Amino acid sequence: MKKLVGIGLAAAISLGALSGCSLLGEKANGMVTYGSEQQINQVIDKNKSDIKEKNTYKMKLATLEGKKVLVMDKKTGEELVKKELIKKVEKENTKAIDKLPAVTTDQGVLFAKEEVANATIDGAKLKYEGNTIIGDARSYADMFAIVDDAAYGKVNGEEKSVGVLKFAKDPKDKIQDTTKETEAVQLVKIKK
Repeated sequence: MKKLVGIGLAAAISLGALSGCSLLGEKANGMVTYGSEQQINQVIDKNKSDIKEKNTYKMKLATLEGKKVLVMDKKTGEELVKKELIKKVEKENTKAIDKLPAVTTDQGVLFAKEEVANATIDGAKLKYEGNTIIGDARSYADMFAIVDDAAYGKVNGEEKSVGVLKFAKDPKDKIQDTTKETEAVQLVKIKK
């Protein structure tokens, strides 16, 4: 009986994390979708009557120490901060950061669950800046990096599109189809 209750509780917690909202918190009003440009555009076209605001960002999927890292330019990072989508993980809670750590021509930033010392991607030095995620859960990649525009151009990674879609109402009924149509999706609360 205890095992059954434990499994049920674990399922409820997992569902809450994947749904992009907590049991006591605000409901999701958006989703972050990951995939090819074509996949993201299909999701946008399919849901255009329900979408209040849409942004598509180019990013690159690379590898660092055998793990997937999503690399974006500084402007994209700043836009995600304005939407309160880049969040610092503090124990069991997340809190939106209010500004990006310094990103210079010499050094970008790396966000990952565990510290990575002396990290570089295709010549771009990365400074570890803590356990930080996009949205409310670590999704699609093990870590993400923000680099200067010039360094971004030199990153050898598979180009991906990331769609940040704000809906008029909670899009939870759309997540099942979107999961089938893209590489990854997560529900989020978009503030701005």
